[in-house]
Parts: sequence; C-alpha cells; structure tokens
Amino acid sequence: MNKEEILKKAREENQGVDEVKRAVEREAATTSRVVGACACLFFTLMDRLVLKTRVINEICWILYGIMVTTDAWVYAINLKQKRYWMLSLLGTAGCAALIAMLFFG
Repeated sequence: MNKEEILKKAREENQGVDEVKRAVEREAATTSRVVGACACLFFTLMDRLVLKTRVINEICWILYGIMVTTDAWVYAINLKQKRYWMLSLLGTAGCAALIAMLFFG
C-alpha cells in the first residue's frame, strides 16, 4: 500500500469521528475518575472523623468500583481485548463481594 491508500483507508475508518472530541472524552473520563477517587477519600475522612460510622466509606468505594468496572466493560465490549475482559470480570466480582460484605457481613 502506498501513502495515499493508507490515508484513504484511515479516513474511511474514522469517518464521522472528530479527533478533538475523542481527546476531550478521554480527558473527561480520566478527570472524572480522579475526582471520583478524591470525593471518596473526602467522604471517607468525613465519615471517620465526624460520623464515626464507616458506612459512607464502604458505599463510596463500592460506587467508585462500579464506575471503574463499567469503564472496563465498555472497553471490553468495544475493543474485545482479553485484559479488559479480565478487568471487567474481576471488577464485577470485587464489587459483588463488597456489596455482600456490606449487607450480609
């Protein structure tokens, strides 16, 4: 394949997809994970210092785990890579275990 054929094929594959939009979506996803983790840390700290219950702590981290696991499932379904399938299954099992411990433990 020459350069023009490669460029033509790349344009056809990426038709309708804006690279700037992709970059913004990646940055937004990364930022939301960082902000979510910081919020979990904040609520954990407030729960231990003010309420002294540890319930908010567990719920925050379960929700954060669900968010990250959902990302892994989206990647697994769309990219069909083995590592994302493994992360998805491990994340789902981990979240289920934490929920079971919270409600039945």
